Amino acid sequence: MVNLARLIGPAISGLVLENLGAGICFLLNALSFVSVIASILLMRFPEYIPVPQPKKVIREFKEGLKYLKRTRSIGYIMLMLACVSLMVLPFITLLPAYAKIIFNGNASTFGYLNSTIGLGAIGGAIFLASLRPEIELKRILFINLIIFGAGLMLFSHLTCFPLALFAAMLSGFGMMSQSATPSFKQMYPVKCGVG
Repeated sequence: MVNLARLIGPAISGLVLENLGAGICFLLNALSFVSVIASILLMRFPEYIPVPQPKKVIREFKEGLKYLKRTRSIGYIMLMLACVSLMVLPFITLLPAYAKIIFNGNASTFGYLNSTIGLGAIGGAIFLASLRPEIELKRILFINLIIFGAGLMLFSHLTCFPLALFAAMLSGFGMMSQSATPSFKQMYPVKCGVG
C-alpha cells in the first residue's frame, strides 16, 4: 500500500502542482488527513496505566551490539543496511535537481521520477512476497543490492528521460529489498541460514 501510494501520489501531485500551484497541493494533502484524524478520534482505548520502566536503554543497546558481534550473519546485514541508509537512500533528495537541471523538466517530471521508483518498488515487493520460505535471502539481498547500485549508476549518467525512468524503476526494485528482506529473515530464521 505504501509503494502504491508512492506510485500514484507523486504523479498526481506533480500535475496538480504544475497546473494549480503549491497552495492547492498543500490543501489537498491536508484534506487527505481528515479521514485519518476522524478515525483516530473515534477509537476507544482502555485507560492508560503507566508502568515504571527502569532506565536501561544504554545497557540494552550494548547487548544489541554484542548480539550483532556474536551473530555475524545478522551483524553484516545490519552494517550493510546502515551504510545503504546513510549513503545511498538519500538520493531521493536529489531528484528535484535532476528533474529541473538534467531533464529540463518541471514538477510533473519530478512526479514521474518518483512514481517510476514507486513502480519498481511495487515490483520488488511482489517479487519478495512470491519467494518460497526455503530460499536463501542473503543471496537475494546481495543481488538486489547490485541491481539497486547499477540502477542508480545508470540513472546518474543518463540524460535521455525514458531511459532514466527505466533506471529509476530498476533502482526502486533493488531498493525495496533493502528494507523488506530482513523482515523475511525474522519470519524464516532457520530456513534462511541465519541460525
